Amino acid sequence: NPNRAALVVAIEYLTALEGDFWVKLRGAGLTYSYSISDSTDSQLIKFSLFKCTDISAAFETASNIIVDYASGKTKISHIGLENAKASLAYQIIRGRSSKLSAATSSFVRTFKGEKMDYDKHLLSRISNVT
Repeated sequence: NPNRAALVVAIEYLTALEGDFWVKLRGAGLTYSYSISDSTDSQLIKFSLFKCTDISAAFETASNIIVDYASGKTKISHIGLENAKASLAYQIIRGRSSKLSAATSSFVRTFKGEKMDYDKHLLSRISNVT
């Protein structure tokens, strides 16, 4: 999907340590932890909250954060964006750092019908996200 790079950068940006989710959800005491993940297989985005003190307030706050970015009310920090891209690049490279992890990745890529150079392609697309 041509939009996957932008999606994973957005997820990393939103869920970064000391990012908006960290400050406005965890820092406010609404939840101990949170996650956003995407599935290329099901083409769904999953949002999870863990150990909430107020689940409806946590969900509403998370929704407001996303809506504020989507509407342009909250501006994306250039430094935060570059940090999100660098973090993703590190995760992708680290995940292929041993023979076993590289072989496992290749097996999964073959099973999913993806090209063997998918990670290289994704890294290139991530670096171009603005």
